[in-house]
Amino acid sequence: MCFGGHGGGWGYSGHSVEAIRFMADTDILLGGVGLFGGRGEYTARIRENTTYAIRLRNHGARTNNGDGGMSQVRGPDGTMFTFTDCSLSFNGTNHTRGQIPQILYYSTPHDTESQQATRDLLELQARRNVLNICGTIVKASAQLLSEAASEQ
Repeated sequence: MCFGGHGGGWGYSGHSVEAIRFMADTDILLGGVGLFGGRGEYTARIRENTTYAIRLRNHGARTNNGDGGMSQVRGPDGTMFTFTDCSLSFNGTNHTRGQIPQILYYSTPHDTESQQATRDLLELQARRNVLNICGTIVKASAQLLSEAASEQ
């Protein structure tokens, strides 16, 4: 999100909740969000074309706020972010003004077709191996049960 400017202050009560929704047009790793008065420190995998909400509750003093936000912003790597209002926001933050001025992120590398084909083949082989192991366990269990029944 990119605010064109910032306002003079933003008030909070014990129940003030801020939120925005966003979507990226490519897979990224979320590295944090910029906040007026602070920054989160965490990462989360963000899948392309999936809508997420960032929600915060400030228990501190008044802070500045952003105004003139844009509904679409293209990052330096070409990732397009789309911002919309979020029903989880109860203190006025939306995609045009509020408390969440930026998203800090890292681009994730995209697999080539051959890398994806290799990954798919390895996954298929792993599934076959698991099925073979399960089949062997079932056969051995059946044989043990048969032997135990014949000894009685």
